[in-house]
Amino acid sequence: IGLTCRLDVVELLEKRVKSRFSHQQINLFSRMSFEAYTEVFRNCLKISPRTISDANYRSSWNSNLEKLLKDSRVIKILRHLYDISTDIRTLHNLLAFPVAKLSADHPLIAAEDLVESAREMAEETKPRILKDISVLELCLLISMSHLTENLDGEPFDFEMVYEGFRKFAFK
Repeated sequence: IGLTCRLDVVELLEKRVKSRFSHQQINLFSRMSFEAYTEVFRNCLKISPRTISDANYRSSWNSNLEKLLKDSRVIKILRHLYDISTDIRTLHNLLAFPVAKLSADHPLIAAEDLVESAREMAEETKPRILKDISVLELCLLISMSHLTENLDGEPFDFEMVYEGFRKFAFK
């Protein structure tokens, strides 16, 4: 039994595991609308009187938050995250970098901070995956990359990948 918020989880399974998988799935989709998702964004960042007693800072923070929610770049980022997954943890990951960047010199979150955070989230996936693979796996990936370029997207099988690896390894 597995539980995930990803719809493409079956494609991510190893071939050996996938062959033993019963292919019985129960998909539970979030009924959260995009408006509700942006409201979660607002609630994550909104400062209440109980949290900070400084009314001036609280007012400037909350008015900045409303400006962020009207910025087309921020809406585009939120829409992209929403389209991928309505998982709130992804939204928290987006907000972690801009919040950590706050200081006396930079007291409010700017749209650029969210853009940078979204870019970092997108870029860090590949290096994180590649960091833990073995040299053999990396060589096979390079061989697949060469085949993809040489065959112009035509399909190839493992024997072709292995042959490319052998040519590379025994030069």
